[in-house]
Amino acid sequence: MSSVDTKQMATIYEIYARTKYLMLKAEEFPGYEAYLQPRLELYNAFDNFMVAYQDANESGTDIDLSSTVKRIYTAFFDIADWLNIRIKKIIVEELGKHDPEDISRAIPEYYNEIRPALDRITDEVSTIRANKAREKADEVEKYVQLMEQSLGYLATIRSAKSSLSELKRKRRLKSPWIAYILAFIAIVVAVVFFFLGQ
Repeated sequence: MSSVDTKQMATIYEIYARTKYLMLKAEEFPGYEAYLQPRLELYNAFDNFMVAYQDANESGTDIDLSSTVKRIYTAFFDIADWLNIRIKKIIVEELGKHDPEDISRAIPEYYNEIRPALDRITDEVSTIRANKAREKADEVEKYVQLMEQSLGYLATIRSAKSSLSELKRKRRLKSPWIAYILAFIAIVVAVVFFFLGQ
């Protein structure tokens, strides 16, 4: 019976577990169900595993899982990159429609803490992605930690959604054109009552 490299198996298990973890997180985001690439890579990894097992048994050699390892890494980076891009897009969409002053009031830590941290995360993810061909498990773990931080910041921003909406509503009421519209309506109502009273 052919033997399996326990180090390769440990790597496969570790990266697979991180991949599945991020896939579960990604399920909460719209558009994920249509994103098939990571699932396809996991299928290909399993297929490579079975082919390597069959080849080794037929030839009497040890099972070489290097192709499976590469596929598992590819699946991980596919889902991590997708999730990273999606988180950034949602943050931009959530905050892009609000005045910076309102953001500061609803999320006091945004400009001093969250935004610099998100910029740092972007830089660190870029470094990891530049080195992803090296296939290092510690880089995968670091990427997962960065995504957890980003998800935490996104949760903070989403929890301030109602406060941001209320501040936006108040800002609109203070807007000069709203005052002009209300004054115009008051004049029209006064004129109507004047003519009805005649």
